[in-house]
Amino acid sequence: MNRFSRPMLLAFLLALAANAQAAVDVQRNVTLTDDAGGTLVITTQGTLEIGGSESLTTAEFDGFQPNADGRTIDGQMVRSRYRDLDELVTTYDGLLESESTDAEGNPVINTLVLENLQVRRDGDGPEFSGQVTWNGETVDAAELPPQAIYILRRALRFFRFA
Repeated sequence: MNRFSRPMLLAFLLALAANAQAAVDVQRNVTLTDDAGGTLVITTQGTLEIGGSESLTTAEFDGFQPNADGRTIDGQMVRSRYRDLDELVTTYDGLLESESTDAEGNPVINTLVLENLQVRRDGDGPEFSGQVTWNGETVDAAELPPQAIYILRRALRFFRFA
């Protein structure tokens, strides 16, 4: 005697298939504290699905010292990310100030502003759009030289903790 009827088995399999397509909500909070008491707080909220994902990450710097060289970082950066089967689009907005000292001990403040900096990856390599402002000089992101792209990638590497 079969314990499961065909309609019951079919309903069960359809319910499993429907659950496999459901989205998963993700929330993550990471706090990094340096030896001097500076903090980097990264908060991520997003949705993961089989066909893609979306997330929004906010990074807040408060006197954060990423290295032992005494340089501190203050400000906020926001990353939104969208992925589907064909492409990945990441957009950055925000302002960071880096304070250090020169050889004579004078304060040096550098400011990085990202306005709708978009990085699109769709198989042909990354494409950049938006604006990058470094110490008051604004450059179209599509015209950044390779060395500037390298520096920008290093400046945004803290998002790997997200």
